[in-house]
Amino acid sequence: MRYLLTGQWGDTVLTTTQGTVISRTYTYVVPASYNNVPCNVNNCDISVFVTESHQEIYTGVTAPAIGGSSNGVTSLYIGALASNSLVTEGTNAVQSTLNLTATSFLTLTDDFTITMTTDAPSGWSSSFNIGGTDYISTATVNLANGAFANIALNVTPDATPAFANYYFTLTSNSHPEAASQVIQLSVISGITNLIVTSNGSWGDGGSHNYDAIYPSALAATGCTAYGKTNSVNMVRAINANALSHVKNIFFD
Repeated sequence: MRYLLTGQWGDTVLTTTQGTVISRTYTYVVPASYNNVPCNVNNCDISVFVTESHQEIYTGVTAPAIGGSSNGVTSLYIGALASNSLVTEGTNAVQSTLNLTATSFLTLTDDFTITMTTDAPSGWSSSFNIGGTDYISTATVNLANGAFANIALNVTPDATPAFANYYFTLTSNSHPEAASQVIQLSVISGITNLIVTSNGSWGDGGSHNYDAIYPSALAATGCTAYGKTNSVNMVRAINANALSHVKNIFFD
């Protein structure tokens, strides 16, 4: 995010009767740079969303800043994926479980496709369970409006250290044009030295890439229990108390 056109809390909409159309126009001159980082408008998007509080977003759309548009068709809010715990610590050869739910917000009962992908090491095993059935990558569930499916992600790490991410996607089979819902869950195992990548700048105002230096230096000391993640995942892991085995953090 680079700028909030309507300020931190947005513009108030007073007329909320069903069927009411609200039309507003905003003019904004894009600067040459943000925080000394050049801005290329062709790489930017504009997001518009509606919320009744300062937290939960009810609906929204995103479109390219140059030539983008939305007629509302693809912004159908099909449902949600949610979890009370996004990160957990794992142990070699021991199964860890993270729970999540898939909920339908569609008016009519519909079939939904749930897919899982991961960047975990090949030696780690994973599956997810819905209603007593295990799935490796894809499952189909039938949900009525407001109904939800309980999903259990089961992960068993091997000796390979990693901060592994598992991405779940919820797609409506009847409305494939609508935006899918995505949630990321993570398991950290075998890591004592964590390398954290970030887009921020150092004290000199510049960004520095130590991707190759940190692993080489750690390997030179004989350390093999290291792994890499980004700053967002690090914060999630801290909030989940999932870094108890991490002794050192190196910022990239």
